[in-house]
Amino acid sequence: MDGQMKDEAAWTETDEQVYVNLQELTGTQSFSRQQGPQEPESVAGQETGSSSRMRAAALPPLALLGFLLLTAVIGLAVVYNRDFNQLSRQLANQTAERLQLLDRYRNLTDERDQLESSLTAAGSCPEGWRRFSCSCYFLSETLRSWQDSRQLCQQRGAELVIINSGKEMEFLKTLAEVFWIGLHQSSVGGSWIWPDGSSPKTTYWRPGQPYHYRTKRCAAFRAESWWRTSASWNSEDCYSYLNCVCEKDVF
Repeated sequence: MDGQMKDEAAWTETDEQVYVNLQELTGTQSFSRQQGPQEPESVAGQETGSSSRMRAAALPPLALLGFLLLTAVIGLAVVYNRDFNQLSRQLANQTAERLQLLDRYRNLTDERDQLESSLTAAGSCPEGWRRFSCSCYFLSETLRSWQDSRQLCQQRGAELVIINSGKEMEFLKTLAEVFWIGLHQSSVGGSWIWPDGSSPKTTYWRPGQPYHYRTKRCAAFRAESWWRTSASWNSEDCYSYLNCVCEKDVF
């Protein structure tokens, strides 16, 4: 009997020990299950918060950079538009000036043509005379002194040629190379004058001319082929015999 009671007491103690062990084991596992999943959630929360703070910190510089880029683009657009408008106005002004010059050129050309037509219609030169600008020119066929040549011209209603320009000099060279012109000394050693009493505004003397002599001198045109036309006046003895060129207005 006593043995049976001892066995029952031993079984009871054993059962209680097993229950306690099971309870401790179950509690530990439950605690582990409760605490285990919370650790990843805490880490994930920390990572999410850190990323948010980084994004928030990066937003102001990006916004400032975007603002600066937009400001630069707007500034460039304003400068380009201003320069473009200025160049457009300059081009328009230059085009208008060019058109005005073309109109003036056409008008002057028309006036020149009308003037030439009027001069042609107004008169012509006699037979045997040649025309240059508004004058007629005649080259004598005989050799005469300066005074006789002047009388010949006066008999034809003209005068010994009075030269006024380099272009007229070039034209006269087409008539002859050597001939009397109207220039002469007013007296021995005096000044040089034209038949109308005027002094030459421009002279075309050869180098070293006019040479001063003790007698009255007259001027001749000498433009031999080997000599330049722009310096072809030569002082001559008025009694030398040369051809002459007479000049009178177109009629």
